[in-house]
Amino acid sequence: FAKRAKCFWAQPQVEYLGHIVSATGVKMDPRKVAVVRDWPAPQNLQELRKFLGLTNYFRKFIKQYSVLAAPLTNLTRKGAFISLESWTSECQQAFEELKRVVADDITLAFPDHSLPFLVELLSDA
Repeated sequence: FAKRAKCFWAQPQVEYLGHIVSATGVKMDPRKVAVVRDWPAPQNLQELRKFLGLTNYFRKFIKQYSVLAAPLTNLTRKGAFISLESWTSECQQAFEELKRVVADDITLAFPDHSLPFLVELLSDA
């Protein structure tokens, strides 16, 4: 059973699994955005995987995520990230672009079914 002390009612927004949910829509938790924004360039494969894991969690906010992340994802293949020499200018550009896009404070709005709206389907898989 739920404990009354842990229940909150009629809140304008709630934090839920790294997201802020409000009447207008869903956006990334600013604390998580700050973590991505301040992330230093990965020095090894483990750090790269951690960064990609975090940004992948928010991929629904990032248009064509897999295209943006492709240079970094390619480094996770077996034997690809051998040393820091593997980190090219293309990788650095992709890394900085992902950080920039995450910091854009995007809100995924809930549809208003009383108005016409356009659904855009993208497949970046």
